[in-house]
Amino acid sequence: NLSTAYKYLMKETRNEVGEGQIYNIEVKNLTGKELTLNFNGLANYDAYQVYLVDEKLNNSLKISDDSKFQIPAHVRNTNFKLLIGLQSFIQSNGGNTVPTQFALYQNYPNPFNPTTVIRYSVPKLSKVSIKLFDLLGNEIKTLLNEEKSPGNYELEFSAKGGSASGEDALSLASGVYVYKFQAGSFTQSKKMIMLR
Repeated sequence: NLSTAYKYLMKETRNEVGEGQIYNIEVKNLTGKELTLNFNGLANYDAYQVYLVDEKLNNSLKISDDSKFQIPAHVRNTNFKLLIGLQSFIQSNGGNTVPTQFALYQNYPNPFNPTTVIRYSVPKLSKVSIKLFDLLGNEIKTLLNEEKSPGNYELEFSAKGGSASGEDALSLASGVYVYKFQAGSFTQSKKMIMLR
């Protein structure tokens, strides 16, 4: 949904798919709002598989007509590969990748002011929660509590609002905090530092 009449910023034509083709796509988001990528016309490739690979998160999404892909508001620049081809081509070029284990990564930047990003991996459909605690073990806020499909994810946290959108106002003092990731029986915690 571009604010101009230009709905297609680039068009590329290739003779045939053959074993497979890779299209590099760069999406820049200067709006500060969540973007949605919509796909159509893929029925023409019913003999092939089509995947969208997020190169930063190493996520792949099998797409078809009417598929939608959300780009969070905090992501300003994203590079994708659009893979169209046979199963062997898709697998050898990074399509159809799923994390093999649960993981929680160190937030970045750290120390931060006022926002930071928390990355985590989910290998199977799971109820996931991320909670923020002070050093005494008091729960300050639930940052995430929802079911997630297999993949790699990012969550932006703002010390001025609890989330990038400024929902549920929360103002943190400078100090060390702990964020805890839980999915089923898997639990992992990391420390983050807020500096004013």
